[in-house]
Amino acid sequence: MGVYDESIIIVLSDHGEGLGTHGYLEHGFLLYREDIQVPLLLKLPHQQLGGTRRVADAQLVDLYPTIAELVGIPVDETLPGCSLLRLPDCGGPDRVVYSESFYARLHLGWSDQASLVQGDYHYISGPDPELYDLDKDPLETTNILREQRRVYGDLRKRLEAFNRQLEPPMEVDEETRSRLAALGYLGSSQTDLEGPLPDPKSQLHTLDDLNEARRYLDGGEYERAAAAARRAVDANPRMVDAWDILGNALEQQARLEEAVEAYSQAMEISGPRAEVILAISRIQLELGRLDEALAGIQVARQAGVMNPNSFRRIGLLLAEWGRLDEALSIVEEVAEDGTAESLAALGRVLSELDRQQEAVETLNRALAIEPDNARAHEYLGLVYLRLGENTRALESSEKAVELDPTLADAWNNLGAALYYLGRPEEALNAWEEAVEQDPSQYETLFNIGITAPELGRVEQSRVALRRFIETAPERRYAADIQEARRLLRQLGG
Repeated sequence: MGVYDESIIIVLSDHGEGLGTHGYLEHGFLLYREDIQVPLLLKLPHQQLGGTRRVADAQLVDLYPTIAELVGIPVDETLPGCSLLRLPDCGGPDRVVYSESFYARLHLGWSDQASLVQGDYHYISGPDPELYDLDKDPLETTNILREQRRVYGDLRKRLEAFNRQLEPPMEVDEETRSRLAALGYLGSSQTDLEGPLPDPKSQLHTLDDLNEARRYLDGGEYERAAAAARRAVDANPRMVDAWDILGNALEQQARLEEAVEAYSQAMEISGPRAEVILAISRIQLELGRLDEALAGIQVARQAGVMNPNSFRRIGLLLAEWGRLDEALSIVEEVAEDGTAESLAALGRVLSELDRQQEAVETLNRALAIEPDNARAHEYLGLVYLRLGENTRALESSEKAVELDPTLADAWNNLGAALYYLGRPEEALNAWEEAVEQDPSQYETLFNIGITAPELGRVEQSRVALRRFIETAPERRYAADIQEARRLLRQLGG
């Protein structure tokens, strides 16, 4: 592009990594040199200062005043930081570099940390404070705090001048607060912890189970993830991240009541967090607690949380429960991102509103963006069924299960298309596959129950009807359950 010579180019890192140097591999809750000494490279236009060398402490907050000076923007003198072009004169030999981490406090229930680097000395605050001589001990292996009490006292006093007061994560009005409290969503905040908290470096051994839980969750091994997260919270009940992982792993296993309890424990510690409120609301919808779910969803939306995956799922669940206006409002908002997944969800809700032609157009827009989107093919198959275009429904449903054989609803739609096309035996096979993929395919069980006797498969019908009666939520399927009982009596079941 021919702009290199005129460009300001800055290369930096936001943090380092432990890599085992002080007993941990990652970053976020300790402030040793490997965490806070990061690359910072600056290239000026037209080789300015090329070949010069300046030795001085710098920090990331120096970037803004540096860029401002280079492009001629005035800088508010109250802001922290100093133009790198003015080093080493800025602050002189007394300049300190400040670092902080509240991660351990907010997520693990341990003490937060702060540190100051001044010249060769590095002071780290906390329940067990540390002082290191970076010149003689660059790997920070020997705490010299007792030998250098004067340096320690001076740096501790200078650290006290920094405003380290945490603000609550979210403010809500009184009406919303009352509604949240009634739903059990309000608890103490991790920002308000009092009394002595454990020093992070003394608790590193308890991270093994947490990290294991994360790995299992990422790998889809939800039962193992839940077990590891449970061990973590048993050892450290204030470990918010472990409660979050436990809730997620339990939700993935459809252990919904336990998942709500785990998420609620997380918020009892951390205070209301919109993402967790959204997760609980998602589960409340699964359980049919619509008013509670909608209250939580409203809080999340007011907080500006827009998690497309969660909101797509919530919109579809609301549609299943017949709350079509609320469902449409949510999926229309999500569909503004223009992704195939969001347009597919919008198409499905439009179909539930009996706006079938709009649904077809929307789903075809999704497939124009992503031709192999299995969900869009699945929903298109459903729409064609509702339009009575059974051959098209068959083609769309076959494409959906070809792309993703785990889509139980697509197998159900395929079975319906086959049945209407006069192929009942193939329909039953497709419906059996739907139930195999998802035992909660209640409509499919009912379909098997009423169709199997036509082919003389009486026992298959009895099994399906019994499962439907025993497992289908009565609130949603009351009339069908009554009909299933009548059919089962006719079959001698």
